[in-house]
Amino acid sequence: MRDGDEIRRYPLHDYLYHVVYRPMGETIIIVAVAHQRRRPGNWSGRR
Repeated sequence: MRDGDEIRRYPLHDYLYHVVYRPMGETIIIVAVAHQRRRPGNWSGRR
């Protein structure tokens, strides 16, 4: 796996959202801010 290919999630514990992001070296690319109870995986097919 190359740097930047890994997608990670960070839950926002005080809210029902998590941030989906891709680390690329010293940069973080935000892929989505997703509601935790709405259509799980809905964002995963997007590029």
